[in-house]
Amino acid sequence: MTVTTPGGTSTASAADHYTYDAKPTVGSLTPAAGPTAGGNTITINGTGFVSGAGVKFAATASATVTFVSATQLKAVAPAHAVGTVDVTVTTPGGTSAVVAADHYTYDAKPTVSGVSPPAGPTTGGNTVTINGANFVAGAGVKFGAAASATVTFVSGTQLKAVAPAHTPGTVDVTVTTPGGTSVIVAVDHYAYDARPTVGSLSPTFGPPAGGNTVTINVTGFLAGAGVKFGATASATVTFVSATQLKAVAPAHAAGTVDVTVTTPGGTSAFVAGDHYAYGAPTVSSFSPGSGITGSTVTINGTGFLPGATVKFGARPAATVTFVSGTQLKAIVPNGAVTGKISVTTPAGTGTSAANFTVTLSITGFTPASGPTGTVVTINGVGFNSSSTVKFNGHAATTVVHVSATQLKATVPSTATTGPITVTNTTAPTGTVQSAVNYTKT
Repeated sequence: MTVTTPGGTSTASAADHYTYDAKPTVGSLTPAAGPTAGGNTITINGTGFVSGAGVKFAATASATVTFVSATQLKAVAPAHAVGTVDVTVTTPGGTSAVVAADHYTYDAKPTVSGVSPPAGPTTGGNTVTINGANFVAGAGVKFGAAASATVTFVSGTQLKAVAPAHTPGTVDVTVTTPGGTSVIVAVDHYAYDARPTVGSLSPTFGPPAGGNTVTINVTGFLAGAGVKFGATASATVTFVSATQLKAVAPAHAAGTVDVTVTTPGGTSAFVAGDHYAYGAPTVSSFSPGSGITGSTVTINGTGFLPGATVKFGARPAATVTFVSGTQLKAIVPNGAVTGKISVTTPAGTGTSAANFTVTLSITGFTPASGPTGTVVTINGVGFNSSSTVKFNGHAATTVVHVSATQLKATVPSTATTGPITVTNTTAPTGTVQSAVNYTKT
């Protein structure tokens, strides 16, 4: 800029420089929203920015503006009422025109008024509805310190969030928007419940008509827990404590079912301790149909329970393995003879229609004791000319095959008190043992 008078024109110098600045423009804001309290820093992108530029949020000037470049400024948002305002930039070139890209929204702080359901499993994965106010698209949700990976905006008063995994306990569900994070309140509580377990029932049986009360013991029970007997829900469940429920058994067909407990933490796993028998057991079949004492028989039927006892004729099996409510495995006891198989539980006894055939067994001997050289008469089934005899593991001095049901054996000098065994090397093959000991005197 120069000045001319009758005395001439001023000499050009650095001091006479005057800059024509282009009018600034605003192209975008990041972030485009924030809390009504202000205080957050906004990046303003555009053109024509200069050092010393001023920034206003509507009519309120930012107290702190930082010049980054001719295309970027940073400004701290001032406090403002809820709503959307235009952010304008003023330089010597003028003030930026109002455009859609300069909109900045002052969001109210979100609030949470309820969560549904208010509890779930520690594994997460269930969808929780969050009710409240001032929700916006893009809101974040946390369960305690764990963020939900999936949040769906439904409306300004509702979000849906998939619960993340968490250890057992109660956490606060918070919502974060540009307006801030919801204040912790009692109604935002969400409980992570451990999966319940069932350890025992009392009683473990009842009539097919149902109606009796069953006490269910172990862990993870809650008020409002549901109980099923097989696929049938109990209509009446009473919460006693975190380790005990009482449920009225519904009607059910005869047989054994699993009693399960369901809470927000999940449904109890099937275990032997949750078995409940409707009606007395039945024995429908067994396999094999014959065998020597000491062999294993698979018994099929209904109403079996852990602790069920099995008899082969009048002889109780010393070893019974519970497989399921419809299957047991039992070892044919020493001294057993051909007869029915029966299964007994607290609910009653069921007996097979067919006989189990014992092919080789020691049913008794006489005398019951004696010194070396005593001849002992051994009674049983399945004896033959291949039969050998031992007294507590010591071979008899002589063995005389009298018949298929009788042997005579001489007690050896090495014998000691213990069971008598008979071994067949031809059919029916195998080794069987007496139910009682022979006493060596």
